[in-house]
Formats: sequence, C-alpha cells, structure tokens
Amino acid sequence: TDGEVAAGGGRTTLMLRNLPLDLSRDVLLGHLDDAGFAGAYNFVYLPVDFTRRRGLGYALVSACTPEVAEVMLLRLDGHRLSGEGGGDDAWKASWSEPCRSVTEHVQRYRNSPVMHPNMPDEYKPAIFLDGKRVAFPPPTRPIRPPRIRHLKASESHA
Repeated sequence: TDGEVAAGGGRTTLMLRNLPLDLSRDVLLGHLDDAGFAGAYNFVYLPVDFTRRRGLGYALVSACTPEVAEVMLLRLDGHRLSGEGGGDDAWKASWSEPCRSVTEHVQRYRNSPVMHPNMPDEYKPAIFLDGKRVAFPPPTRPIRPPRIRHLKASESHA
C-alpha cells in the first residue's frame, strides 16, 4: 500500500547496531533465521576489525522485499540475543543510509579489499538466493589486499 511505501520508502536494507563484537556472520544468520527470517534476506555483511579479528558491532542486512524489511525493522529493533555470546545490549535496527539495493551492495563490495582471496570467508559479505548462499560475483578489477595494522603490545589486550 501507499502507506507502507511512505513509511519505509521502498527500502530493503537495515543496519543492526549493538551487536556483540565476537558475533560471527554465521551466528548472526542463525539468529535471523530463528527470528523468522529464513529465506527473507539476500545480503548480509558483518564488518570486521581485521587487526583485532572481531566485529565492529553492527551489520547490514538486506531483505528480499520492502514489506519484509518493515517487519524486520519492527521485530529486530530491541531484539536481545539469548544463549552463549548473547551480549548485554538490545539490538538497534534502523534503515541503512545510503539506501542500497542488493545490486548496489554487490557493486560496492565486489572490488573491496575485504573480498581479497587472502581474507577469511567469515569476514566477507554474503549474498543469498531463495534462502541459499550463492557465490559473490567476481571483481571487475584487481583487488588490493586490505591494510592490516599490527597491534602494539599495549593494544593487544584491548
């Protein structure tokens, strides 16, 4: 309806904040599926601090339709993880800015250093079709390796 489009503007990508820093992409996918969204998303990216090898506390999740994205926004805002590694904070769900489609996400990340062959798969964005992970389209130019800063002894326990 017009009201639904006006509310979300046809958007499909959410930013989830307040995620535990040690949350992996696979665990996040499990939580999305358990929350009723199995097969309802087509792009998930949990950015990682390459130096510390842990998350940055947020993720981008693109729903397959604007209607599903609206439900995700309502259901995931305030969501609390249960079980091991659940964290203490409730998730904050909001619309991702700038608004991007899955095609735009692919264009944004396909030539990014995070997609370099030396990077662990867990650090990379993932795309899905009909609930199954599919291969990310290949880069259109050579990918430079990411810059990974080496921690000083005083920083390694932060």
